[in-house]
Amino acid sequence: MLLSASIAQQPDTVFVLQPITIFSEMQQQNQLTGKMDSTLFQYQVHGSATQLLQRNSMLYVRQFGSGTLATLNSLGFNSARNPVMWNNILLNNPMNASQDINLIPMWFLERSSPSSVSYPYTGTSVSLNANLKSENSLSLFTSYQSFGNFNYGVKWKQCFKQLSVSLAGIHHRNQNRITYYNSYELKKDTMKHARADMQGINAIAQYRISSSNTLEASVWYVYANRLLPPSMLQTISRSVEFDKQLRAYLQWTLRKNRFKSTWQNSVNNDVVIYHDSLSALYADNHSRVYQSQWQGEYFAGNLLAIPVMLRYQFIEASTDNYQTTVLQQRLYLEAAPRFLIPSWQTTAQLTASREIAMGLYAANALKATLIKSFGSAWVWTNEVGRLFQLPTLNDIFWKPGGNPELKPEHTLKLQSALRYYSYKRVSVESHTSVFHYFSDQAIVWRPNGNNWSPVNLQKTSSYGLTQLLQLGYRIGALQLLTETSYTYNRTAVTATEDPGDESLGQEIPYSPRHRCFNSVTASHKHLGLMLQYQFTSARNSTFDPSSQLASYQIIDAGIHGTINFKLLQVRLNLMVNNILNQSYETIAWQAMPGRNISVQLLFSYIKPTN
Repeated sequence: MLLSASIAQQPDTVFVLQPITIFSEMQQQNQLTGKMDSTLFQYQVHGSATQLLQRNSMLYVRQFGSGTLATLNSLGFNSARNPVMWNNILLNNPMNASQDINLIPMWFLERSSPSSVSYPYTGTSVSLNANLKSENSLSLFTSYQSFGNFNYGVKWKQCFKQLSVSLAGIHHRNQNRITYYNSYELKKDTMKHARADMQGINAIAQYRISSSNTLEASVWYVYANRLLPPSMLQTISRSVEFDKQLRAYLQWTLRKNRFKSTWQNSVNNDVVIYHDSLSALYADNHSRVYQSQWQGEYFAGNLLAIPVMLRYQFIEASTDNYQTTVLQQRLYLEAAPRFLIPSWQTTAQLTASREIAMGLYAANALKATLIKSFGSAWVWTNEVGRLFQLPTLNDIFWKPGGNPELKPEHTLKLQSALRYYSYKRVSVESHTSVFHYFSDQAIVWRPNGNNWSPVNLQKTSSYGLTQLLQLGYRIGALQLLTETSYTYNRTAVTATEDPGDESLGQEIPYSPRHRCFNSVTASHKHLGLMLQYQFTSARNSTFDPSSQLASYQIIDAGIHGTINFKLLQVRLNLMVNNILNQSYETIAWQAMPGRNISVQLLFSYIKPTN
């Protein structure tokens, strides 16, 4: 005999939930975006953004030596045309529009990777974000490297219910006693005056008023004292540079129903002091940028989003080479409506922007983007845009040589990209991009009698392709990841006012045609291995083809081990860089490190949060 009982829910106990619509926030896509696995970040955490971008991206980094001035040179465009962003703040100095990425410690960033973002200027933007994580932890690292280099840092994070704070500090001491071939004395020599000392502190506080209402503040300060290395044509150098960089912002983010708003106020303060005791040259440069920026995005149903941005900047700059302190105000407006057509799996976006330097010039940008999906694995993106580059303060006000009659530089951008991704047991992600840039009214410094002066002379053409392939495989506790990237780019001067101009038909200096990198990482529980390869083809250092620098290839290898003691984690990294002991130059006559070793010890105390 079988007994059974059934109990049914009474009608008055049923509650009907209100429907909830979830909106995805689609960021503007730049098809030269490159992703990096967090494992690669961990091997570089004791260094600067230079090591990470130079070894793991398609960007070409020009630097005078370890710890010294390093700038980006992407797609044939110099550092003034390659913006570097930090939490939506442009870090490039307003005086020369460049940013020294050796002054960006990776220790201040989280385990997410730098990425490219869309920006109205010519070139490729690099975006660095804070990404504060909610955890209670204390981390310490120390690293020892060849040539007398020693780094250490500390980072503390704490969560207090709705408040999260992070405080980080670093100290880099690079003696840079690099052995190189002295072309002046025709013998091997060791750098005796190439020290690079840097200290920095970074603080972030985030207060969650509610799940959709957040207040965030951050301060970033870096001080560097650097003895610039001699060139391989000199017996000695007495050039000293002092850098002080302060970045701070206060940001309020609000999400309500179909609307998102972010209001940010920030200040950038840069001081650069250069002194050469051999030539008695002394230069004192100061710049300050106050910025107030508002970004809003309204979702009109599921098919239409309307992002809008308004930015105001007050710029103050002074140097020994300006007749007086320069004060400038800039206003930037942008609207980028985005449409979704579900039946076609297509998104269309039109971005219109205008930047005004009050009393001087104004420039417009217009860009159209079409994103088409094929099934669940293929995405095809096409972009056409008219971009701009404003003259820098040095271009206009430098004495002698500044040119107040300069016009903004305009660039026509054509780009098409195809992305494939599949995340199964073997994960595959592929990005293929072809591009063509036509620049008009290019701003170039040229000799003018005994001085140099910038003029709108040249038209340039830049075209090429990039290919990024990432493969991942997991079997049990074993994880394998390989990343391969190749970039072909040719940038040349296509027109000048002077038919006899030697630069006509020549490639832009420091623009390699071929650049590729490959990395392979393997990890199993507490052990990991990493192997990296990078190749950079020959490139000219001037418009004279005879000034060509030789191609070079660099191989790096690393191993790490992790030990856990309850809440304490100890990690040991060992890196061997430039295994082949390759002699190479990224800037003419500036020696780069040969084979070198770094040992990094990282302690992390992490207490789980509720």
